[in-house]
Amino acid sequence: MSTAVERFHENEFVKKKTVFTTEGFIIEGECFHVAPYNQRLYLELDTPAGVVGGIFLGFMSQLGKWGFHREKVEEWMEVSPANPTHYQMTIQQKQQLEGQIKAGLAGIASAVSDFELLFHDLRKYREFMEYFNKIERGKKENKPELIAEGTQTLKAIFVDQVDVHTGEGVALKLIAPRWPTIIADFMKLKPEDIDPKKIAEKYRVSEAEGVVLATKNKLFLVWADRIKETVLGRFERIRGLMEARKKSIEEYKTMLTPYITRYRYIREFGETPEGRRAMEAASWIKPAGTLLITSAEMQTIWVWRAFAPPELFKAAAEVISELPGTPLPKKSIFKIPFPREFKEWIRVEYDRIKEKFSSVSVSPTGIEPLDKWVLLLFPEIEKKYKIKFALSDILEAREKFLDQYNTYAWNWVRSPYFMVLELPITKLSFRVDGKEFETLILSPKMKSYIDTQNIILLRMLELKAKERELENYISEMLGETVKSETIKNIIKGEYPFLMGEEEKKPEVLKEKKPSKAEEFIRRTLGLDIRFFKPGKYETHFDDRISGQYMREMADYLWVPTLRYLKGAVGVPGL
Repeated sequence: MSTAVERFHENEFVKKKTVFTTEGFIIEGECFHVAPYNQRLYLELDTPAGVVGGIFLGFMSQLGKWGFHREKVEEWMEVSPANPTHYQMTIQQKQQLEGQIKAGLAGIASAVSDFELLFHDLRKYREFMEYFNKIERGKKENKPELIAEGTQTLKAIFVDQVDVHTGEGVALKLIAPRWPTIIADFMKLKPEDIDPKKIAEKYRVSEAEGVVLATKNKLFLVWADRIKETVLGRFERIRGLMEARKKSIEEYKTMLTPYITRYRYIREFGETPEGRRAMEAASWIKPAGTLLITSAEMQTIWVWRAFAPPELFKAAAEVISELPGTPLPKKSIFKIPFPREFKEWIRVEYDRIKEKFSSVSVSPTGIEPLDKWVLLLFPEIEKKYKIKFALSDILEAREKFLDQYNTYAWNWVRSPYFMVLELPITKLSFRVDGKEFETLILSPKMKSYIDTQNIILLRMLELKAKERELENYISEMLGETVKSETIKNIIKGEYPFLMGEEEKKPEVLKEKKPSKAEEFIRRTLGLDIRFFKPGKYETHFDDRISGQYMREMADYLWVPTLRYLKGAVGVPGL
């Protein structure tokens, strides 16, 4: 159940650049994602039944008052038969949701079947609509060729599908051996050609054939007039029924979505290999086959806040003075200092995104969060969650991230550094000797991080990936995707020339070679020297980050957190 952010340090490019190896990674001047050794803790709190929920909700509320942004990353649960009431209620709710989902899917399948039948009928009537439309257009625009083209097609249909059923000796196809050119002559007739003698003279045919042609032309004109009224009426009715079926399919899917979402959230530990291993590791809760635990709930919460340490005779950073909700200034997307690869991606996809992202927010810190490290590491998130980010997904996550500077304007500063708290929360309920109690475990470790804003943006992208994962699950249940691949993309793989072009992604980030001067100094003096600062963040980790920033994190995040949690369970002095 590890997150993608926890595995970024395994990236080969990150390994090469990491200056100091610890929990996370440090790339001086470019990005920080590191947890101080003295701000990691395993905490276990035992309380009477019903108390843990209050502690958790109170703590989340207090973090909001302290100005922290809060996000739930994971949620799992396990209910055992040791608590029959809770167990039956959970199982019953899950079974009820299963029944509602099955009934809804059956309704969708029936509506789709009806829609396909109507679509087949509509297609046949649409052909007639095209013919009549061509004739009427020719009359209004005074284009005889259009009238002739539409009429010829209708005559062909009349001969093949209507007149052929009039019987032997009467149908044009069946009397063609007597008059080999009769069908061709019929196709030449005009609407005014209804007199047998005039037809015989005009087209140089026998009077007997003229009588037959006049009769057939009269029948055709009557049929064409009546079929026109019939086609218009039926086309309108079928089109209405199709729109109704289409709407009902959409409504069925909309109605089913909350049921599937609730069903998905009732996730048990045994659903994944990691969860099953965790249950095996906790085998001590059932000594001699007697189950002690009644329920287990697990959540992973991320909270963060921008900060900067105070310095003597110097303002740490500018406090945002605007009221919460005030939008940040915007610039054209081409004037934002994005990496070259990302700008190329924007140029390729600009027509798709210009309506929403022709201009984007300017970073209030003066440092662009969407840098080369975001481009390098977001594919790791795609691999973990088996999704593909569109350009709009990344820009949307960036806008949502920058908006936090004003959402929490009363106690955020315009700093590119963030104090982050990762809370892996497990709530266990026990029943021993007829008595119930609860345990709140912050495990495997509650820890704080210092993250630069590019890492926070990656966290936002991971949260978006989890949203997409849930959407893909719902889409698969509704038959819109298969293993996170849209039906359209599957067809595109089978018939690549029939579908549109794929959205292009930026090229893979490549490590830049050192300059000739740097290479000469490295070879002659053995020094790995850089003439320019590698990035816009701090480069002196020992002096600045560990000496000042981490102390500030301890004062404003770590110590208050411990005091609150211990005080909530009545630790003396707190």
